[in-house]
Amino acid sequence: MTATTAVRTSTSTFTATTMAKVAILIDTGYLVALINQKDSLHAQAKTLARSWEKSGQALVTTDAVLIEFANFFARSPLRALAASWLRRLRQCVHPPVRPLAAA
Repeated sequence: MTATTAVRTSTSTFTATTMAKVAILIDTGYLVALINQKDSLHAQAKTLARSWEKSGQALVTTDAVLIEFANFFARSPLRALAASWLRRLRQCVHPPVRPLAAA
């Protein structure tokens, strides 16, 4: 008797149109790469940022991500720049920042 294993595959196909309707979670790594020009993913992060802005891509982040971002730059020469980014992120509506309790 042999057992067969079914391979699950996604039936969803994401296109530029459907992606704009689904909010993308902005995580710490992306924010770090975006602000730090020496980060190996800086250029890719900037390209993504331009693409998402142009397409109107919905974005979201959380308080936990912002705390981790602040902690990452706490002892960095980029600390003041990171603090400025945090203030702007907290004031803007896009991306919305979800509180820890709701995340």
